[in-house]
Amino acid sequence: MGTAPRPSAALGAEQLDLLAVMVAEHTGVQLSVGEVGMVEARLLEFMRERGLSLEQVLVEAACNRRGALARELASA
Repeated sequence: MGTAPRPSAALGAEQLDLLAVMVAEHTGVQLSVGEVGMVEARLLEFMRERGLSLEQVLVEAACNRRGALARELASA
């Protein structure tokens, strides 16, 4: 089995807690700090496997969000 990075290796516990709060505010779904850490660890592994930087992932996410908003406005 591959070794996944510890969630706290990239983000501290306070940052993970803040991310959990942000997710809850935006989605209404409360994730535990552990769940946020697991997602963060999987994201780091995904990025490493594909040779992506965090900036590349964030830019793609922003473009996807912008596209979704444009489609939503077009259908209104």
